[in-house]
Amino acid sequence: MLDHTLRDLVFYSVGILINMSLHAGVRPTLLQMDVLMKLIDVLRDANLEDMELAKVAAKAIHNLQGIEQIN
Repeated sequence: MLDHTLRDLVFYSVGILINMSLHAGVRPTLLQMDVLMKLIDVLRDANLEDMELAKVAAKAIHNLQGIEQIN
């Protein structure tokens, strides 16, 4: 879903990932699924043209990176 060309679909998918990353038991699974690299791609693609999408992607990355630093 993060590779999709429909911006709204990507936006809402990232929002779901943000919500999922709030649960400690789900975070390791998300990291194993290589979601982090997909989110980085979304952030690169959004850049200044779509700050709202860039912000949610950055939030999801932050949530997932926080786990790696804690563990």
